[in-house]
Order: sequence, then structure tokens, then C-alpha cells
Amino acid sequence: GRIAQRSELVKEKARPVRLDKLIDLEARWLHCALSTGKLTRPVVACALGRLYNKESVLKFLLDRAAHGGSSSPAAHIRSLRHVTERKLADNRSAAPRAGEVKRGDGHTEYRSDFACPVTDVEMNGMSPFVFVRGNGACFAEKAVREFPQACAELAGVPVRLFADDVVRINPDEGELEAMRASLDERQAREKLEKLERKKSKKKKNSKGGGVEEATTGMDVAAAEEAKTTGAVAEAAGKKAVPGTDPGTGGGLAALGASIKRKVDESAAAAAGPASSSEMPPAKVAKTGSESARQQRQQQQQQQ
Repeated sequence: GRIAQRSELVKEKARPVRLDKLIDLEARWLHCALSTGKLTRPVVACALGRLYNKESVLKFLLDRAAHGGSSSPAAHIRSLRHVTERKLADNRSAAPRAGEVKRGDGHTEYRSDFACPVTDVEMNGMSPFVFVRGNGACFAEKAVREFPQACAELAGVPVRLFADDVVRINPDEGELEAMRASLDERQAREKLEKLERKKSKKKKNSKGGGVEEATTGMDVAAAEEAKTTGAVAEAAGKKAVPGTDPGTGGGLAALGASIKRKVDESAAAAAGPASSSEMPPAKVAKTGSESARQQRQQQQQQQ
């Protein structure tokens, strides 16, 4: 027999599998975080600093379920407004030229097509990079720290605002959690502001509709009153026949005409001042006929 070893008696916690650092950097810096394909222009980045091919983001937005849905690394992207197209400078100092390079262990290493436009540092993850949130210009973090004036001029951003408008590309886990919390807070605030705008617009439209409805109701009431008064005046005019007592039929006609005149004056005051030149021809003709009829009634009363 033999004595059992400690490893046979005690179960140790499984150690996490450590990936090759270069392989991990290539996956995050040289490949799309959504499709895992090689990064090719146009390249976009999200608020979490991840890099995507724009074509992959468009396909994801068209059919989210087919590309992982809520479990996708781009689940927080709901529209193209949530990504910014990157302005990437070409890698001029790569030797050999950007492309495939065989390593000694047989692994195929990919050189980045992009670099910092100020320091010519290759954008491969070995040096931290940032991008400007507003226009998408990318720089090495060292260039932003040592040459802020040159970076601000290339990005077209004032120097005093440049440091506050940059986002780290492919941050580490600790910084990523802080960025994700900030993103969730900003999206919740934008959603609340959108709801407030909708409520304000709906309230404004409802107030306008109420005023229009009230105005229409007043117009209808005024029209009904004018119609009734006109009928009374016309009936009174018919009663004022020759040979009758002016105190009976003639008095009713005068009363009806007075009431109609007051209603017309009230309607004109409610409608606002208007010149005679702006009066429609049909209304002018109607007013002329009413004046002629009143003159005939007065002549009949005098006779």
C-alpha cells in the first residue's frame, strides 16, 4: 500500500483558465465585438468602449433575436444613435505591413490597420487608447496626456473640454462596471425626459383642442340665436301690413329689427374688426337685401 497524497484527499478550487494575452488583445482590439470578424472601416464604438463593424451593428438592429438578443455584447445598443463612427488613422509604421504574421508557436498574429495620428502607436491593445465622444477621433492615451493641444486641434474640440469628452476603448473590468452603471443611469434619464416631452405635448394638444371646441360651440350658439332672431323679425315684418295700428305690427317689426341689429353687432365684435372691403360678396348682397326690405317695411308703415 501507499499513503494517499493531499491532492487526492482534498478537492482544490479549480483555477481559471488563463488565455494567451496576445490572443485576448487581438480578439478585443482587432476584431468586431459582435461578429468576431476583422475590424474594417467603417468602425463604430459604443458608450462602453467596445469596437464594432458598422455593418454588424446594422444587422443586429434589424434582427436582434438572430444575433443573441439580450445576451449579446451589443444588447445595450437600441439604435445607431447609441454608437459613434470612429475616425481611425492608418498604421504607417507597421513592419511588415498590417496583416497576418506567423509567430514561433504557430499562432497567426494580426497586425492592426490603425494607429494614433499623433504618436504613431499601433492600436493593438498594448497601449491604452481613447476616442472623442463627439466626433469619434481616436488617440493613444499617452498622446492625450502629453500633447493635449495637438489632439484637441485634430479632433476639433476646445482644449478645455477635450479631457472631459473622451472615452476609454476596451476598458478593464473595473472601469467597465463603472461605465455600465453610468450608461444605465443616462439611459434611464433619457427615457424619463422622453416621457415628460410626450406628456407635455399631449397636454398642449388637449388644451388647443378644448379652445377650438369652445370657439366652435360659441359660433354655433351665435348662429342659432341669429337665426331665431331673424325669424322673429321676419314674422314681425309680415304682421306690419298697411292699415294696421303702428303700435301693434309696426312696434313688433321695430323690436325685431332692433334685436337683430344688436345680435349682428355682438357677432361683429366677437369676430374682430373687419373692413368692408374684406366682407364676402354673398354677405354684402344679403345685407343689401335686408336693408331694402327694412325700407319697404318703413314705407308701408308710413302709408
